[in-house]
Amino acid sequence: MSIVKAITATGHLDKQNEILTTEALEDLVQQGKKNYIKVAALEHDPRKTPIGRVVDSNLVTLSDGTLAVETTMEIFDGENSLPDQPDKELKVLLCEDQENLLIRYDYSYRNAIAELERLNAKLAHHGELHYYGKKAAEPISVLVVSGAFILGKIFEGFLHKAGEEAFDLLKGELLRALQLPEARDERILEFDLTVSNGSQKQSVRLFLTNPSESEIELVLTKGLKRLDNVLGDYLHPSIRELGINIVNRKFEVTYALNGKAKPLVPAEEIRLIDIEA
Repeated sequence: MSIVKAITATGHLDKQNEILTTEALEDLVQQGKKNYIKVAALEHDPRKTPIGRVVDSNLVTLSDGTLAVETTMEIFDGENSLPDQPDKELKVLLCEDQENLLIRYDYSYRNAIAELERLNAKLAHHGELHYYGKKAAEPISVLVVSGAFILGKIFEGFLHKAGEEAFDLLKGELLRALQLPEARDERILEFDLTVSNGSQKQSVRLFLTNPSESEIELVLTKGLKRLDNVLGDYLHPSIRELGINIVNRKFEVTYALNGKAKPLVPAEEIRLIDIEA
């Protein structure tokens, strides 16, 4: 375990031509004081196991007078860990909209909003498009489809929210959407599923990297059904977030995060799930 302090956000104009307001910076500080926040891998790559957790945040003034957020992070290295703070839990992004599928996009799609709007409108039950920023030097291009589902009824819920007509076309529509950002070596499609498991809500994140149309279809038609059958074996009460990559037509359970933002790596014998089994 190592402790690292770093400036993680400032009021300067960034490479994405965005400026964080004082209110936004103050909100980031409060989040870091109130919650555990996972520290993502290099360049905010969501597919990889988080490397640490935020343990504190403070608002500071830089030498030029600009406000900034100084974040204190615990970086996991397999050795001893800081004692868990009993009043802190991992902050997980959960979908609160029970009725709709929601599409989130990042800065790489800034010139393709009209095309995303057309895709969004084809869904039977949809909310407004949502932009989310990632403050990295070279942010990875990610398009997210999110929704709230019941454990064991994910496929049924997804089909209802998309609508049968749109569901049949979705694989091609999503593939076309992934081609919209320019000059990208990797284009990630994420299905961000908020799963109600009894009285608890847990985050399940499925990542496809540079997927083909057939791979998207595999996840939609067989993968979601497979999750309905096996996900309960992985979503123990202590788990808050599960990260799954699709590799060689299999689900690879890459990581699980508990309520204290500590990563748990699944045992090798249960790490791979055959989608077509």
